[in-house]
Amino acid sequence: MTIAGGVLGRAFSGHMSDLVGWQMMFGVLGLLLAILTVWLL
Repeated sequence: MTIAGGVLGRAFSGHMSDLVGWQMMFGVLGLLLAILTVWLL
């Protein structure tokens, strides 16, 4: 399951970065990681 998640995550972020730019995708992923960190605490 971890391999599938890694591949799908990279494919999704690669596709989205083509659409909105890598800077925007980097910010979105950073925001999602921050939200998940707070949620897990």
